Amino acid sequence: CLSNFQARKMCHAGSGLLLLQLDARDPQARLFVYMVGLSSLAMTWEIIPGIRPFRFGKARDIGMTVYMIVAMIWFWLQLPILVLAPMFFADPAGAIVGKYLSSLKGKGIPNPVWCRAGGTTKTIGGSAAVFVFTAATFAAPATLPQRLAVAAAAVLAEALGGAFDNLLLVIVVVGSRVLFNIMETGNGKLQFSDAVPVAHAAHAVEAFLYF
Repeated sequence: CLSNFQARKMCHAGSGLLLLQLDARDPQARLFVYMVGLSSLAMTWEIIPGIRPFRFGKARDIGMTVYMIVAMIWFWLQLPILVLAPMFFADPAGAIVGKYLSSLKGKGIPNPVWCRAGGTTKTIGGSAAVFVFTAATFAAPATLPQRLAVAAAAVLAEALGGAFDNLLLVIVVVGSRVLFNIMETGNGKLQFSDAVPVAHAAHAVEAFLYF
């Protein structure tokens, strides 16, 4: 049986992976995201009597609330979901790697804490994972120095954000993408790339459920 920590991080990354299969311009995709997001918010904030929050979350969970609201707003604005990829993968990667390396302390593998803020602690190993996954998943086009700069800023945002780390991470990533677009084209608009076709909502959801 998965621990609450494992279930939470798998849900975080798995939900992001599903969202990446959807096209925000597709009405069915937007409806699906709204339905999942609103029902999850209702559970998290205990709006419907008798329906408990997710077992891996807590009542009025700020982190989960921010995640769902950001996703719904993104689809409402019909923006390319690939831009949010670091939020889906960098944050859970940091938590998983940091926790795993810390568990090896008894075997002589150090993973020192470098930041305590917002009621959370950040380790060198966990933040290194955030750095790597942010640099790897930052939406193209971007040079290697640009990716490294965004990753460094994301590490600071994730470390200092506390319960709002997802929101600060999104601000850094989206702000950087807009800035780079302005620098390169003079237009900060987030554009869809039609080079890679995106599955329609019905097919993507069906594939995810039967994976």
